[in-house]
Amino acid sequence: MAVFFIVTLSVSIVGMVALLALKRYELSTGNVFLSSVRPALGAWAHRALVWVEYSAPALARRALRAGFLAARVVIHSTLAWGVLAAERGLETALKSLRRTTAPPQKESATTSHFLREVAAYKQEILKRTRSETTEE
Repeated sequence: MAVFFIVTLSVSIVGMVALLALKRYELSTGNVFLSSVRPALGAWAHRALVWVEYSAPALARRALRAGFLAARVVIHSTLAWGVLAAERGLETALKSLRRTTAPPQKESATTSHFLREVAAYKQEILKRTRSETTEE
């Protein structure tokens, strides 16, 4: 890693010395180095700068918005899948509870007379309380 930084520093120093030498040559002789290329190079640099200042941020915003929308879709799908899985699990649990707690389908002959009287009395009490609440 240190070698990389040393080489980078050396190249930078050589480049700066070359630019200073070129500028000193231009000032002492009055000749401008690559004078015919400078307007085209300036126009290209201007276009590049405009792209970096305006187009690149707009593209980044567009990409960020698309990323947020994609993340939103993924989160929505994942949550929907989780809700469906929970619903399926609850339905399975409910079905198993129904099987274990379901009353007999037919009234069996083994039901005692006492239990039938209690059930009839309970129905009578429920009817009375319903009629009392509707009168009020």
